[in-house]
Amino acid sequence: MNEHVKTVLVYIGLIATIYISFKFILPIVFKVLGLVLSVVFTLAMWLAIIFIVYLLFNYLYVLYKNNG
Repeated sequence: MNEHVKTVLVYIGLIATIYISFKFILPIVFKVLGLVLSVVFTLAMWLAIIFIVYLLFNYLYVLYKNNG
């Protein structure tokens, strides 16, 4: 095969690969990344709430223990 034809076919394959990755693969990656970040931030929020409630009850316990 002619060297010019091989080069053209390589460029067409490269363009097709880029098109397929932008059309199909990247949206799936972004959806999965969004799902993972959503779970991580939700978990972090609940852990922060639980920690604040723990600090509140610990403060109330120490306050009651010192005054009682």
